Amino acid sequence: MAFAALRRAESIGRPIGNTDFLDRLEHLTDATLKPAPRGRKAKVVVGN
Repeated sequence: MAFAALRRAESIGRPIGNTDFLDRLEHLTDATLKPAPRGRKAKVVVGN
C-alpha cells in the first residue's frame, strides 16, 4: 500500500506526507504542493 502511494506521488510530481508536512513545505517554498479541488469553480449567484 505504501509503495502504491509512493509511486502515485512520484508519477505526478508531488511530495508525499501528511498535511502538516505539506503545509510546512508550502510555507517554505511559496509553492502550492497540495492538490487543488478538481473541476470548474462553482458559479456565484447574486441575490435578487
